[in-house]
Amino acid sequence: MLLDLALDQFLDKKRRKSKAKLKSSKKKHRKN
Repeated sequence: MLLDLALDQFLDKKRRKSKAKLKSSKKKHRKN
């Protein structure tokens, strides 16, 4: 359970980084 939780958190951090990049690009398009 602990290992799965740590792995999930690790993947979540990667997802947040990729999502942040997508959000920043989407925000730019919305502003335009």
